[in-house]
Amino acid sequence: MKKLLLLGASIGAIALMGAGCGATTDTTGTVGAPSVPGTPSTTAPSDIPVYPGATVTVSGGTGATYLVAMTTSDTAAQVLTWYESAFTSAGFKAAGALDLKASSRLYAKDKVGMYLGVIDKSQPAAKGVTVIQVTRQAQPAN
Repeated sequence: MKKLLLLGASIGAIALMGAGCGATTDTTGTVGAPSVPGTPSTTAPSDIPVYPGATVTVSGGTGATYLVAMTTSDTAAQVLTWYESAFTSAGFKAAGALDLKASSRLYAKDKVGMYLGVIDKSQPAAKGVTVIQVTRQAQPAN
C-alpha cells in the first residue's frame, strides 16, 4: 500500500506541476485532453465514476493504469464533494490532498489508487469549464 500511495502522490505532483491535471495546454493557454496510452476513447470503464453531466473528452490506458478526462460547467468544489462521496461509498479511503492552482485528491482501497485532479473553471487555462481527471492505478500482483 505504501508503494501505491507514493505512486499516487507522484502522479498528483507531476500533474499539478503542469497545473493542468495531466492535461496539455496549447499556445493560447487552453487546457486540452491529456495524452493516454493505448487506444483513446470517450467512454469510461465501470469502475471509474464519471461526474454527472460531464463530457468525457478522453479515456484510455493499458495494464494497471487507466485515465479518464472530462469537463463540466460545475465548480471544482462541487466536483470534489461529489467524488469524495462516490469514492468513500465505494470503500475507498482518502489518502492525500493538495490544493494549488488545481486540486488533487488520492483515494486508496486494497491495491488500487484513484487519483482525482480538478482545475476550476475560474482558472484562465480552463477557459470556462472545470477540467476533471481521474486516474486509476492498480498495484501489480507479486
